[in-house]
Amino acid sequence: MPLSRLASHTRTTMANVGQIVSRMERAGLVTRTESDHDRRVTIARMTAYGRHQFWLLVRRLRRVEAAYRTTSEPTPRTSHDRRLDHRLRPIAGAPPRLVPDLPPPWRRYRERLRQRARAVASRAP
Repeated sequence: MPLSRLASHTRTTMANVGQIVSRMERAGLVTRTESDHDRRVTIARMTAYGRHQFWLLVRRLRRVEAAYRTTSEPTPRTSHDRRLDHRLRPIAGAPPRLVPDLPPPWRRYRERLRQRARAVASRAP
């Protein structure tokens, strides 16, 4: 989605959206690309990791919502749930088969830094 459209949907400024997308990019949730038609336009695309985390969040929110329902019986999917899925699908794609939480990219990066530091320390006289 172009950042300008994201800013208009969220009713915030481009600078604010840019900062948020930068943080999401560092976390590995989105990538930025230039538009094929106009090089001035920046597009934010969700990564596979971002989609996975998004649907895990949706699942957690549904559990919280279900906990606040008064009946203890499981409720069938309501029209509200179907409408929500219909609106979320274009944003994040179909819900993946949920697997355990993937380690965030920064954990892998931190581990690589530790390995390099150990390698440098082992070479020191």
